[in-house]
Amino acid sequence: RILILATPSDDQIDDFVQDLKNYKVSDLVRTCDKNFNERRLTEIGVALHEFSFLDGQDPPKYVVKKWLKLLKRRFVSRKLADGSDTPKKATIAVLCAAGLGRAPVLAGVGLIEGGMAPLDTIEYIRSNRKGALSRVQAEYLLKYKPSHS
Repeated sequence: RILILATPSDDQIDDFVQDLKNYKVSDLVRTCDKNFNERRLTEIGVALHEFSFLDGQDPPKYVVKKWLKLLKRRFVSRKLADGSDTPKKATIAVLCAAGLGRAPVLAGVGLIEGGMAPLDTIEYIRSNRKGALSRVQAEYLLKYKPSHS
């Protein structure tokens, strides 16, 4: 599961940390500038990843590569000796300043990589996150080609 969030301020951090606990978040991806004390994340065992890129821009290829590596590490099952799969369940939270641009774009990349059609991805994100994805960001997702294609 990918959880899209807005960046909390220091005075909102207690509620933010509680949300991370409630959703059993294992990893937090920050796509924007630092503006809260991340010490609280390490206290609850959440790994912080810095994947910053400019607001309103397409994510750079190196950010997408790091994002896909994290998704694979957290979500792709592994074959056991007997040939069966080990299901992997995780929640990755991804945040940007308002939770409407950079974070939804990375979430969209993850959904497309998982097999969802780009237009369905955009509609799904927008139905769950009102105001998400600018025209430029939606166009990026429409043109995005999964790494396995």
